[in-house]
Amino acid sequence: MEEGRSEYPELLKSTVENFEIDEDVQTFDRIEESKKRLREKRERKLDESRDVLKSLSRRLELAKQSAEESKNSAAQKEAAEETMRLEREKFSLAKSINDLESDYASNYATLEKLKDEQEYLNNQDVEETVSPYVEDSTILKLKLYRSLGIWFEGEDENIENTNKALVQSTETSNIHMIHLDQKYSNHFVANYLWERL
Repeated sequence: MEEGRSEYPELLKSTVENFEIDEDVQTFDRIEESKKRLREKRERKLDESRDVLKSLSRRLELAKQSAEESKNSAAQKEAAEETMRLEREKFSLAKSINDLESDYASNYATLEKLKDEQEYLNNQDVEETVSPYVEDSTILKLKLYRSLGIWFEGEDENIENTNKALVQSTETSNIHMIHLDQKYSNHFVANYLWERL
């Protein structure tokens, strides 16, 4: 029995030495690149929206001036309708800008969370997560999934209790999410994740 136990330190040492972080570093770089592209896209969208908003504001002012200066009731009615239309368009554009900023904030928060989770997993002491005699199968599973570009929310606690999976495409760097509800079969979830790698 004691002789069998003496083999475990060597097994643990071999396990630790076989962990590779190159793919983790590459994944981290892809996350940073995705954040950069998302930020640049957001800035372009906001600049375009602001330009359109300024143009609409100028047209709105001109329409208001035209309505005030016009003495013809038909022209006044047309100007009033144009003013209302521009007001609605301006409101819709302002709402789109707000939605865009909200989406950006949500996506940025998701990327930051992925970054934090990856840093946590990269910095954790593997030997502290492995019992003296038996390798923790959960940690090994997580390492395997991460090497494929798949993360689970709450994976530092219990992979069996997670309710959301995130997968990053190796071709496009896009991040997809799927809720691990009971309505999805294991076969469906496996196919969904595999097709998006």
